[in-house]
Amino acid sequence: MKKLILLSIILIVGCNNSTEPEDVHPLVGVWEEEYDIFNFIASECSGVESYSDTTAESANSEDYHKMKWDFNADNTMTISSDEGDGYTGGLTVEWTTSASNTLILIMPDEDEVETFDYSITGNFLRVVFNEYFDCETDSVYSNGEYVQYGGKEEEGWIFTKQ
Repeated sequence: MKKLILLSIILIVGCNNSTEPEDVHPLVGVWEEEYDIFNFIASECSGVESYSDTTAESANSEDYHKMKWDFNADNTMTISSDEGDGYTGGLTVEWTTSASNTLILIMPDEDEVETFDYSITGNFLRVVFNEYFDCETDSVYSNGEYVQYGGKEEEGWIFTKQ
């Protein structure tokens, strides 16, 4: 009788027929590029006035090679592009995120790591990388001369979930 009770306990405890889905990261899925974005915010230094310049180019133009990012639950991702004849080729990379909404792409074959800021709003994914410039060390060629400037340059993409 003791063996029967022990066997019943083992079967009940050891059986996990949970039908609840595991947590899936919101990036998992196929994302297709809609816009290429560029934003520059200049700081005032050395007589250069502060300004901001933002542009967004549609990825649906004939001249543009639209990207598709396919995030998998196993933390691999395939990046492919459409050069007018459908999505071809593809680069497979590893991905992870941090608590501060940083997307980290690891390219094992190239021994390279890229980091991006990302946000998801509804079916839209915004991915950007930032470059910062210092008034003391950076300059830009403007009106025939190099002028010191500082600021932040933000480039990236806006994707929609497919």
